[in-house]
Amino acid sequence: MRQDIEFVSAGPTLRGWLYTPDDASSGGHVLVVAQHDILTHSDLAFAAYERALHPKQLVTLPGGHFVVCNREFKTVLAHMTEFFLRHLGPRPAA
Repeated sequence: MRQDIEFVSAGPTLRGWLYTPDDASSGGHVLVVAQHDILTHSDLAFAAYERALHPKQLVTLPGGHFVVCNREFKTVLAHMTEFFLRHLGPRPAA
């Protein structure tokens, strides 16, 4: 589900989208949070993680917002691959 969000700062008003699962109770969620992210509020992410049922996994990374797709990308990919293989199993060969 996409939710429009707005933050009023000392300067411009910041607007964006917060994406949350349509059904947080369905399980099967990997949540990746950068510890020093100033663009995405981690308290909202942690609250969503708490509502989600198992299986779920929380991955926290040192760094800011873009560390997930730069320096720590291989780490994130490894966590997600391991999680989904463990809980969904490998896909059968076509």
